[in-house]
Amino acid sequence: MDSNITIEQISDLFDTKITQLKNDLELSLDEKLETKLEEKLETILEEKLETILEEKLETKLDKKLDEKLDEKLDAKLDEKFDAKFDKKLNPIYSHLNSIDNRLDNIDNRLDNVDKRLENLDDRLKNVELTQENKILPAINELTSVYLSTYKTFEKKSEQIDTLVEDVKVIKLVLEDHSKKLQKIS
Repeated sequence: MDSNITIEQISDLFDTKITQLKNDLELSLDEKLETKLEEKLETILEEKLETILEEKLETKLDKKLDEKLDEKLDAKLDEKFDAKFDKKLNPIYSHLNSIDNRLDNIDNRLDNVDKRLENLDDRLKNVELTQENKILPAINELTSVYLSTYKTFEKKSEQIDTLVEDVKVIKLVLEDHSKKLQKIS
């Protein structure tokens, strides 16, 4: 009965440790992921807000410029302005492309984190199965062998005690006979 309690306690300790390690790992991963996401989202939101503000500002500027240009500038000035305007928009387009690339990188990183979490789940299941199918049966086998060996030794111990007593008696009888034989000779 004690051996079963010991095995259950060992099993509970393993389960507790594994659960604790899993919880610690999940907490650590959640904290790191949350921090990274907050940083990336903050950067992205700032960039998006800047882009939206620029777009609204550009829209208002376009309206005002169009009104002024329609009134004061001829077709040639419009072409020159459009060329300059396109030149100024290219860095913004490049910046938007850079933001898209960063978002793609974040998606890839999140996919990698998901894969690692799935890997950890698989590994944890393997550990649990190994514990259940190999370690616990081996511990049970060792316990049963130990108990049977202990019982055998316990029985033999009683026989040894009896043999020791018998040897003492034989020794005394031999000494007595030896003395008697010496007296006779």
